[in-house]
Amino acid sequence: MSRDLYSSKNLEEAIELASTLHFERFPEEYDYVSDSIEDARQRGLGVNPMSDDYIQEVNNRREKLGVSPLLENGMRSGSVFLNSFDLFYKCV
Repeated sequence: MSRDLYSSKNLEEAIELASTLHFERFPEEYDYVSDSIEDARQRGLGVNPMSDDYIQEVNNRREKLGVSPLLENGMRSGSVFLNSFDLFYKCV
């Protein structure tokens, strides 16, 4: 009896694992969820409300992992550069 590695259940489990690992490895991509109204307004204007030290630390870590830095407003890039989602979903 062969096991179908590409079954919808296995694929769902793999995507769930990749999402969990992504959240744990790149928590900065979820910072916007806890934005205040003013933080959200600033992001909308292209300004990252996080401290300069935090931004530098995050971008240094991302560079070491080979993923693109966050955009000026602190959001992840959807560009042609390797982004953090690519890192995990390539494994799926």
